[in-house]
Formats: sequence, structure tokens, C-alpha cells
Amino acid sequence: MPTKPLTDDAQLFTLMSELLEQASADEQERRGEPRRPFDCDQLIAPYDGQRLPGAAEFFHARCCDLSPRGFSFCTDEPPTNHYVIAALGRVPFTYVTAEVLRVEALEPGARLGYRVGCRFVGRLNDGNASSVASSSVKV
Repeated sequence: MPTKPLTDDAQLFTLMSELLEQASADEQERRGEPRRPFDCDQLIAPYDGQRLPGAAEFFHARCCDLSPRGFSFCTDEPPTNHYVIAALGRVPFTYVTAEVLRVEALEPGARLGYRVGCRFVGRLNDGNASSVASSSVKV
């Protein structure tokens, strides 16, 4: 199929704009729902799906964004588990379980080394959340 050469800067700009719009639409579609900025420190702990983490296992992480389906955070080290428990919001926290879907190394020189994308799996019920909260998580 023959291609038509681009003859001026305006045509090139138009083509690039269309491609960026398509890529943006594809990204939105893949994620399902747009994420909103959520730039704050929150508490995260590794979770094995069985045992609730103790207070010492929680660490402060810089959250990046949040959607009804998931969130992302930045940290020094990549997670070692496939799931995490996040204490989101203010005290009293909302405790959620989330699956780690993506770990991305950030560019050299960034303050934190990895961006971790997670999908919400569930919310801890009041009984489970109380046992996590009563383990004296420091804020």
C-alpha cells in the first residue's frame, strides 16, 4: 500500500496529535477507569493472603494516584509479595487488600526507585481491620 509523504510541519503535527489521542484512548480503555492524583504518604504492608501483617511490617509509601479499581505508590524496593494491605485515608484508616499488577523501575536519580501499580481485591471487614489497627500502626 503506497504511503503519502508528509509535506509540511502542520501535517506532521496533525498526525502526531491523532496518534497521541489514540494512545491515550487505548490507555484509558486498558485501565478501565481514569486515575486521579493521590499524592500523599500512606501505609502499606506485604500480604500473603493468609496472615494479617503486624505493625512492624507496615511502611510509609508515597501514593501517586487512585481510582475506584486501584492505586499506585512509589517505594525504594520492589514488593516481595503479590498482594499488599494498604491503610488508606486518615485515621481511622480504610484497610484494603490489593494485588500488585505492575512494578516499574523509575529513572535513575528519582527520589524513590519503583512505582507499583495495584488493583483492589477487597476491603478488610471491621473485625480484621480492628486487629490490624490494634497492632499499633504508627502514623
